Amino acid sequence: MTIRVYLMPVIEAERGNATRRIPKYLSLVDGTKSTFIRYGQEDVGLFIDNSSDAASAAISANSDVRTFPVDLDTVVTNGPRTQIVNALEALNVPAHWVANGQTFRVVFRRLAGVFQLLQNVQGRGLRFLQASLDSPISGLPANVRQAMQDGAAALNLSTTGITGATTLRVALASIGAQFDARPVRACGTEL
Repeated sequence: MTIRVYLMPVIEAERGNATRRIPKYLSLVDGTKSTFIRYGQEDVGLFIDNSSDAASAAISANSDVRTFPVDLDTVVTNGPRTQIVNALEALNVPAHWVANGQTFRVVFRRLAGVFQLLQNVQGRGLRFLQASLDSPISGLPANVRQAMQDGAAALNLSTTGITGATTLRVALASIGAQFDARPVRACGTEL
């Protein structure tokens, strides 16, 4: 089976005695391996799995799912770039950095890096995206700014150049760019 990457909504579902946030179309998956990287507490995440072609078609048929090309080394061109930017920005994910000529692997890695940072901040009991992406970092509560610093350090990321005047959009793009050459481990392989 082929490994595929989707940008997929998150839903709350009862699992045992708890409510959990899971990929919206998890019930359509028939693969044996999957990885889900949530965008912190936001309602979207990157879902990576190795489902069959039929399951992939069923997942991709949903209008709220964005499917990456199977070949992540496919180059982003103008039409897909516009679709990617519009889809990400509608979900409060900064996308001004997506450029023609990048590969979808770079787009995936940058998103995965930013999503991991926000998961780390969420794991500290805080929500990073409390304001507009165009708000300055200084507008965040001090404990959230510290959690961002701590989360970046835990992921071996540099926050050099990110100041209080830096917008959330620019800060997250700076973090994401550090993942260009950093493989993301998902479904038992490096992407």
